[in-house]
Amino acid sequence: MQKGIEPWQVDQARKALIFLYLDFFELNLRAPNSTAETKNRDQIMDYLKLIKRVVILLLTAIFLPLVSWGTESLPHPDSYLPHPTEINKMKKLMDDDTDLMAISPPKSLLPPEIYEQMSCDLYEAKRQTAEIIGFKSPDVVGKIAPEIRPGKYMYKDLEKYPALKELFPPELLFHIKPGGPPFAGCIPEFEIMPTRQLYWYLRLCEMTKKNLGKTKLDEEGYILPLSWQGGFPFPLIKLHSMNVVPT
Repeated sequence: MQKGIEPWQVDQARKALIFLYLDFFELNLRAPNSTAETKNRDQIMDYLKLIKRVVILLLTAIFLPLVSWGTESLPHPDSYLPHPTEINKMKKLMDDDTDLMAISPPKSLLPPEIYEQMSCDLYEAKRQTAEIIGFKSPDVVGKIAPEIRPGKYMYKDLEKYPALKELFPPELLFHIKPGGPPFAGCIPEFEIMPTRQLYWYLRLCEMTKKNLGKTKLDEEGYILPLSWQGGFPFPLIKLHSMNVVPT
């Protein structure tokens, strides 16, 4: 993206243009028994819509070249991302614990200008994320099956340590069993690691903080598109539930 133009800005402009076009094609229905006052009001609305249509044409003339100018500066992903056949050579689909991030880190794959936009200060990202959502992940765990400690386990340990079953959703628990033909996707062994802090990309954190409280909902609880200006619209989460607090 050209310097000074953010992807979210292009997306917002696109949404605004679509909104205007939808309004442009809106049908104007007139009641057969309209009064003179109603007709005058309708004429005024028609003039306003005519002005808006002119604005739409001007926005189209400005916006479309802007999108092309902003996106053509980025190299195509095919020019730097490995083909799936190359990935299969580096890591087999089954029974291969090769760490792709270790043998082919993003910094070695991505062009410098793209890597610079995707990387950030992880410490600051973790700090700001915790500040926005109101808690740190490691501080709110350990209440379910506290006797289970980080370490390596096998499928047989489900019987040895029944509390393990409380830490997995049913659909994943079903796959913890011996692997091998004719079954695929089994998890015969696994490792439980200490909980790490959830974090968002730093620029996403900054955008969320900047626009906190600006997003509005309509009468049915849907987001008003033009009120959202970037970031997570409702980032505050109630602990022990998936309910969102729209504040």
